[in-house]
Amino acid sequence: KIKKLKAMLADYSNYSGDRKSIHIQVDGGINAQTAGGVIKAGANVLVLGTAIFKSENPSEVVRKVSEKFRMII
Repeated sequence: KIKKLKAMLADYSNYSGDRKSIHIQVDGGINAQTAGGVIKAGANVLVLGTAIFKSENPSEVVRKVSEKFRMII
């Protein structure tokens, strides 16, 4: 779904000449293990609710997900 949306946004931008950034946000099931896949698919805003609140070390979760962004983008 993310890849399809990313392609649709690219087509829209090419068609309209609109240069505004449109972010793709994913909420639900995001953690250090799933973040890489959704980032590769095109998401650039991730919501880490459960992954942070149920973690014994929330800062470590944020660090690991941030690393995924740096590695992929």
